[in-house]
Order: sequence, then structure tokens, then C-alpha cells
Amino acid sequence: SHGGLCSSVTVSASCSIAPLSRKFAIVARKLPERSEAAARLSWHKHSTGMFSLSASSFKALLFLGAGSIIHAVHSNEMSAMGGLRKYMPVTHITFLIACLAIAGIPPFSGFFSKDEILTACFRFSPVMGWIMTVIAAMTAFYMFRLYYGIFWGKENKELHAHHTPHESPLAMTFPLMFLAVVTCGAGFIPFGHFISSN
Repeated sequence: SHGGLCSSVTVSASCSIAPLSRKFAIVARKLPERSEAAARLSWHKHSTGMFSLSASSFKALLFLGAGSIIHAVHSNEMSAMGGLRKYMPVTHITFLIACLAIAGIPPFSGFFSKDEILTACFRFSPVMGWIMTVIAAMTAFYMFRLYYGIFWGKENKELHAHHTPHESPLAMTFPLMFLAVVTCGAGFIPFGHFISSN
């Protein structure tokens, strides 16, 4: 239960972005090439691709947040963490925003990309749609378990007595704040007005 922080973020991020291009390729092959449905899917695929590109903001936010935490406690073991919210307010809030986004909570950018992906999966197959919904729920559970353990879990006071955790310098917190703002607003960008299937 005390695995490395970076590996935890890596696993959770990997679970949340299963190979999308393969799924859309399968959907595209199944639909008739000349049908109106195929035309709608073509737009849907490009729009979802742009939302997935915007989702890179909260993935980057998670990894940079992990780096900020490791910098603060000089360890990547979760046993060295716990109760960090009072020491690292900026990292705490930005990491929470990233967790909300990857869990698909509105109005963060992850909600819009996951909504599009799940819609496409349900159109292809209700079974596939429910499988992907369960995977999305697992991602949300895993990320909030990680978030709680780091920022609200039991503090390792013995370890923190030797080295008091601290907020990262501006060189690290500014990118966190910038990516947090992008994560909060990217979902409202009307990608469908800027792109087309051709």
C-alpha cells in the first residue's frame, strides 16, 4: 500500500487512457462508409482527439505535482507522506484539480474527453461502453485513494521532524498553477468549430 508515488501516477494515468485510436478505428470499420452515421463519427473522432489533446494538461499536472511532492519530502514512498496539505497548499489544490479532471468530474477538461470517449464506446457496443465506464470508475477510485493518502492521510511525524516538508519554489509551482487553469478551462473550448473531418 506504500508504493512509489511516480509509479502510482503512471499506473492510474495509463488505466485512464486506454488505446483510443484503436477503438475509434474499430468503430470506423464497423460503420458503413457512405452512411450519415459514418460522417458523424468522423467529426466525432476528430473532436474527441482534440479533447484528448487538451487532456494532456491534467496528465502533465499530475506528473509535475508528483515531482513537487517528491521534492518536498525527499522521497517517493507514500509512507513518507500524509498530511501534506498544510505544508503544500499550492501543490495540494493543483493536484486535487488534476484528480478531479482525470476522474471525469465536470467542469474540468477530463469530463469532456471521457464523455466523448464513452459515448463513442456505447455507440459501438453497450458492453464496451459499460466496460469502459467501470474502468473510468476504477481510475477515479485509485486517484482519490492516492490523493487522500498524500494530503489527508496520517502524517509521518517522526520523519517530518528530521525534515519538515515545504512548498516548492515558484519555478515549480507556477507551471502547476498554469496547468491547473488550463485544466479548468480547456473543456469549454469549442473544438468542433475549429476542425472538420477533412
